[in-house]
Amino acid sequence: MEKCDSNLDELYQDLADRFGALGRLFSQLNSPKATQELLNSLSAGDAAAFDRLIDRVELPLLGKCFWVREIIERVVVTPTGLVTECWLRDNLTPTERSLYYSIAFRHSRTTPIAKSMEVTLQLYTGRLIIPPGAFLDELKANGLVTCGTRMTYDTSTTLPPGRPERVCV
Repeated sequence: MEKCDSNLDELYQDLADRFGALGRLFSQLNSPKATQELLNSLSAGDAAAFDRLIDRVELPLLGKCFWVREIIERVVVTPTGLVTECWLRDNLTPTERSLYYSIAFRHSRTTPIAKSMEVTLQLYTGRLIIPPGAFLDELKANGLVTCGTRMTYDTSTTLPPGRPERVCV
């Protein structure tokens, strides 16, 4: 096996330090009482209580509190599966726009309430997501949409709303 690049050795050490710190933190949070204290501090926005819990994480990292809170959020939520979503391409040519209008008009006339054309707003990107069905199928067949896959999560296990700045002061 070849000797690693010395620049990468520093990266490996930094990541090893982070994983070790997280291992120590997670071992401190592996009881129901410790987990209760953690969730209570986050729910209440109690910066002092949260800081006491993560203070033992020895890590020379700027923004350590934000980093740890983000990791805790990832642990708390439960992935539910992948979903493929499609949206109208944002670089349609004038000819493609005309084709889109033609397809949309035809589909709106065939269904009194064009349920297949109802879109949902994807909040984190601002895209209008087109639901599965004949309308989307025709848009795909004409190359008018872009599709992507994303993970969905069980929202019942999401941390209560609140800005991280409340606990990371």
